[in-house]
Amino acid sequence: MVSKVRLFKKPFPQTSYRSPSGPEVVCSQSLPSRDREGAAQGVSNLEIAAQLGTRAARVSKWRTRFAGQRLAGLADEARPGKPRRYDADTEKRILQKLDNTPPFGHATWTAPRLAAALGDVSDQQVWRVLRRRAISLCRRRSWRLSSDPEFSRKAAHIVGL
Repeated sequence: MVSKVRLFKKPFPQTSYRSPSGPEVVCSQSLPSRDREGAAQGVSNLEIAAQLGTRAARVSKWRTRFAGQRLAGLADEARPGKPRRYDADTEKRILQKLDNTPPFGHATWTAPRLAAALGDVSDQQVWRVLRRRAISLCRRRSWRLSSDPEFSRKAAHIVGL
């Protein structure tokens, strides 16, 4: 069943982009703006597709969505793909862990050591967060912790000199 589409006089923004790996892609809101008169006059999907340089199936999809949902139907739907594994909370946890002292016997944090301390974060994700924040673990200044159990007594003796 073909439903008649009533389009508005106000034009939508004309947007399109060229994908690095493929032909020009017509964005969702450019279909009604580029040929709204043709669609309102009953021009076929094939003719509109030829004018826009896209497939008739794409024209049909947008016209059907617009007829059923009006402007809300022109918004892009969620893209398929694997959901994100790490979110902003994970980044906060990584940065907070950097403020803590490293495990006993280690003077500084490393990405694998941070990942192991957090438990559910990969070392590659730790590296991604550090690169994004321009944090260099080897340039972080911190006090070297001694593993010598007598260190406190020896340091007090040297400072007392």
